Amino acid sequence: FNLMIDVPSSVTLDKDFAYTFSAAPDAGIMVELNHGTLSDVQSLCFDNSLLSEFPFEEERFIFHSYVSIKDIVINGLHHDQWLKIFRFWYKVKEGFFFNHLLSDMEITKNDQLCICAMIVNMMLGASNQRHPQYDQRIPFYMQCLFNECIQNKAFVWIIESEYARLAPKLKSLLFYNSTNVSKSSQFLRYLIADKKCNVCKCNTFGWHLNDKAFQSLVYGQHEWVKSSKYKIYLYLNGDFGVTYALTFHFECQDKPKNGMFRCRVHLDEFPPLIAKVNLGIGIFADKVNVDNYSYAEIKCSEKLYNSSLHSLFETKQLKRFHSVNLKLQIQLFYLHDQNGQIIKFQPV
Repeated sequence: FNLMIDVPSSVTLDKDFAYTFSAAPDAGIMVELNHGTLSDVQSLCFDNSLLSEFPFEEERFIFHSYVSIKDIVINGLHHDQWLKIFRFWYKVKEGFFFNHLLSDMEITKNDQLCICAMIVNMMLGASNQRHPQYDQRIPFYMQCLFNECIQNKAFVWIIESEYARLAPKLKSLLFYNSTNVSKSSQFLRYLIADKKCNVCKCNTFGWHLNDKAFQSLVYGQHEWVKSSKYKIYLYLNGDFGVTYALTFHFECQDKPKNGMFRCRVHLDEFPPLIAKVNLGIGIFADKVNVDNYSYAEIKCSEKLYNSSLHSLFETKQLKRFHSVNLKLQIQLFYLHDQNGQIIKFQPV
């Protein structure tokens, strides 16, 4: 996981020294941090060893910096495999693309069954640890972390196009019937009724770039290459007699400054009563196995695009191929009218 540490924190580069805080029972927890996919600019630190009375501790001072959690060590036991499972679960519940992790066997069936066990434990609650269905094999601290992955009133996104390769048990736990919630899985009914979550379906699209479009992207003059238009149909404000549509298209480009692939979404058409759209956008490129996501606000009175999916990979990596398949997604969070009021909507 990537997170921002926004309070002054002291860390060390000496792993053996850090182990002294977590080796003995009840001694504490050691968290191993690294850059992950973050840049040096996002993960800044100050070398405290230059001023410290104990320079051998290799102390570093971080504040307002992004870091990635690599491992958690409790009583000398490593939990990096659990963090791998959590990263996958985060993608699943956020509605991100994850099929490539299953295809590459990065996530195994056993990993998915661990998630199933934690889901059941979560629904039973901490007070029911002696229940016959409660799986005691899940470390207590890991179960507590899993329970916090989905906060009350959070958005939970269903991306059914990615579910084909899931383990049957996990797939069953994630079944969602948007027209009749009572027919959804027990877990999703629990999220809706007990945790008051907003369970929604992602809008996914496919874009196959080949021939002229692919040539323009990889060998052109950094022009924006446009996809076909995609429509999302909605009912607004409880009126199921009228269907409205939001029309989008995606654009991608080889960025002139650094030769990196980037992508943006453009809102082409929208109902007059909508003044602002809050949405999430995502992309997966099959040839390079790269996925990325961002959140955007499009004001209908201003420029109708957002280009926050940037510097995903070097565009020249595609020169080995003759085409690329992009999986795209849009998650609609909120629609606003001219007065800033939220417009209630229901997908058709």
